[in-house]
Amino acid sequence: MNRRIVFFIVTGLLLSCGTVMADNTDKFMAGKSVAENWLSIVDSGKYAASYNNTSAYLRNSVTLIQWEQSMKRIRQPLGRVLTRRMLTKIFKTSLPNKPNGEYVIIQFATSFDKKRRAMETVITMQDKDKAWRVSDYQIK
Repeated sequence: MNRRIVFFIVTGLLLSCGTVMADNTDKFMAGKSVAENWLSIVDSGKYAASYNNTSAYLRNSVTLIQWEQSMKRIRQPLGRVLTRRMLTKIFKTSLPNKPNGEYVIIQFATSFDKKRRAMETVITMQDKDKAWRVSDYQIK
């Protein structure tokens, strides 16, 4: 009798873990898709358009003019993208200095004309309207 109870408990736990993993897979796919589409806008030098496709949190933290100046200073000197490949993706519900929510952090190994080895980090978040948008971007 005890084996049967343990079996049902373990089966229930495994099924619930599968549901959580499937849910995160959907979030990973949404975050990755948004990040890649957004990066293509940045790659084309359309910094105002990239700003318009960011989260409300980012737009409330930085003005359009500040964003464009920052992107021109940091991103433009690197030149065109030669290659970009996703390295990692992580799902989080909290990040330092950001509101609690749902985040997908994606890191890309990127090669540019003028910087052959770079690491791009794109953080996407689910906005209040449930749409996924970029909330942070860094290059190292």
